[in-house]
Amino acid sequence: MCDFKAGHDIHIEGDVYINDQSHQPISLVQCTNEELYAQRQYRKQRLAREKKRKIKRWAVLFLCGEVVLCGVALWYHMLGNTTLSSLLLGLGSIFLELVALQYVVVEQNDLQQAHINALREIDLILRERDAQ
Repeated sequence: MCDFKAGHDIHIEGDVYINDQSHQPISLVQCTNEELYAQRQYRKQRLAREKKRKIKRWAVLFLCGEVVLCGVALWYHMLGNTTLSSLLLGLGSIFLELVALQYVVVEQNDLQQAHINALREIDLILRERDAQ
């Protein structure tokens, strides 16, 4: 380190190594098979937890949308327009379910995608080592 400035009372001869005890991310290729198995379990648990969290968050929003839709359909039914009421309930419910399916199941956020990519890499490394 050429920027290391010692005072007059400190004499440094040779190289200076500073270890700040930080945890550097290690490559999955450097891990042993046991560490990879543990990493795979950890990633699967985190992925399942993220999926549950995502479902809980969106379920409240879509439930509110369904309640509003049912309220409007009930209002039209009380006015005597049963055809529009049935149409609102049927098509609105199908639309909300498809949108919910798209956001919750099909579309993955960055954290889920990172865990999926790591799981694929772990499986590939274990397959290459014939340890799967």
